[in-house]
Amino acid sequence: ISVTVILQRGVLGKVEQYYVKKEYQMRGAPHYHILLWIKNAPVVGIDCPEEVCSFIQDRITCHIPD
Repeated sequence: ISVTVILQRGVLGKVEQYYVKKEYQMRGAPHYHILLWIKNAPVVGIDCPEEVCSFIQDRITCHIPD
């Protein structure tokens, strides 16, 4: 998924603010570090932990290929 899709299409929710840092690995492959402020997202330490976990699990997945 591209940074543009995340920021403009709102696949994780409406992004209110963001910080993006693009870096390159040893062989030149780019990767990103992204910090997002998403509208109406639950806040760690304020909202209940179950609500925060549910928000994350509904939007983010990880897959390690074989």
